[in-house]
Amino acid sequence: MSKKLNSFEVPQYWKAFYKETHANGEVSVFNTVLRAKSKDFARKILFKKTKEDSSDSRISFACFYRFHADYKIKGKKLSVTDWAHIRNAAFPNELNILFKK
Repeated sequence: MSKKLNSFEVPQYWKAFYKETHANGEVSVFNTVLRAKSKDFARKILFKKTKEDSSDSRISFACFYRFHADYKIKGKKLSVTDWAHIRNAAFPNELNILFKK
């Protein structure tokens, strides 16, 4: 990782936890996976795609975590299958869909 640019040479997978506030005041909480070379770029991708999908909503909170070799979910390291799911769910993708959970 380059300290100067705070960016990786190859894209990384980022888990984004965020709150989307709709025009009617309703707030939805989501998790999604993004593929980007930096946390800042992942943030830009998320904000742009959210605006594209729903122009009347905005992101009121966003937190990003990078998936890495020692990343654990419920105390267990990621398996090969887990990594495949992360790669397949990551945005941007061929379908141009931001998978929200």
